[in-house]
Amino acid sequence: MLPPPIRETADLIRRLPGIGPRQALRCAFYILRRPQEREDLKRALENISNIGNCEKCFRAISITQNTAQRLCTSCHDPKRANGTLCVVEEDTDLEQLEKAAVFKGQYFVLGGRLSIAYHPQSIRINELKQRVSSDQNLKEIILALSPTSEGNAAALWLKQAVIESASSSENVKITRLGIGMPSGGEIEYADEETLRGAMKNRN
Repeated sequence: MLPPPIRETADLIRRLPGIGPRQALRCAFYILRRPQEREDLKRALENISNIGNCEKCFRAISITQNTAQRLCTSCHDPKRANGTLCVVEEDTDLEQLEKAAVFKGQYFVLGGRLSIAYHPQSIRINELKQRVSSDQNLKEIILALSPTSEGNAAALWLKQAVIESASSSENVKITRLGIGMPSGGEIEYADEETLRGAMKNRN
């Protein structure tokens, strides 16, 4: 019978996305046998409490007591195009697009996936509507959602919601990522070249 601390650690690891019970148990024993990495992990978990969100795009950023304005590097950069807004589901999607270095506009992080059946409060739909309605310079909104069946349905719903919120909807173009992202693919796992093609060929 496993000692309770190992079982508890494995149970907690198992809650992480993509981790099964066997993988979780292997990770628990890995942590047990490596004291230094266990201390590093403990410190990292303590420091993650200092993570907040950019007050404009909701990207995850480090927050300190001296942080006067909570803006990420993208929102703080005056050289980035203010007329283009790229809407992504998660921070991981944003990081991949930044790594591909094909987008020079502003971002908005929904903070989760939008189900066609409901849109829980954890998804920042109202915040997106507010951002769109208050931005007088907005010319294009890119719905950078993964081209899965759920992502496509969510994009249609978001498109209508965004159009209704835009202060001058007739002047705002709404696009999706184009050729480059395969149907059913996930942005988070796409390589840089694929994302470059998708961003350049959006429609």
